[in-house]
Amino acid sequence: MKKLTVFVLVAGCSLGSKRDPISHEQPKEPERLTPEHVRSASRIVVDYGGGSCGGGRWSCSSDHYVLSATGKCSCERSNCDGSKKSYELPPETFDEVQKILVESKYLSLQDLPGFDFESSSWLSVESGGRKHSLVVHAYPLGDYPPDFQRMRDFLGSLENRRKEIPSSSESEK
Repeated sequence: MKKLTVFVLVAGCSLGSKRDPISHEQPKEPERLTPEHVRSASRIVVDYGGGSCGGGRWSCSSDHYVLSATGKCSCERSNCDGSKKSYELPPETFDEVQKILVESKYLSLQDLPGFDFESSSWLSVESGGRKHSLVVHAYPLGDYPPDFQRMRDFLGSLENRRKEIPSSSESEK
């Protein structure tokens, strides 16, 4: 009788569910964010980031935007190397993001198909305990859905409108 031996190798993945191993309760997912919630929001938090591998080197960054209806808007950028920079954004940033989210279909988009070859990115919007997150894998020639691309382009345009806030270590020099 011949024996058949099967080996299963799992790298970079986890099997099973998101259960807490002690209590066996599923973690509660945040309620879905809708345009109606965004319309009445006083604060919107946006996380956007991505990473890619080119020339044998990995690069990544993530931006954490905190936007308030009072006009206080900021962004903190974190890079792979652990460096961080903080920025002040124009007061109208809250209204502009709110308008994009209400007018577009971004909040109804699901994770976009693709493959993790050399790049991927994510975009998450949270307000009032409700959240919508989207993971975008390598997409053919950057041909993203228009509602995702609109938000992505807007966030990219903020690089020309932001003002760096000196870190406390820089201001002590």
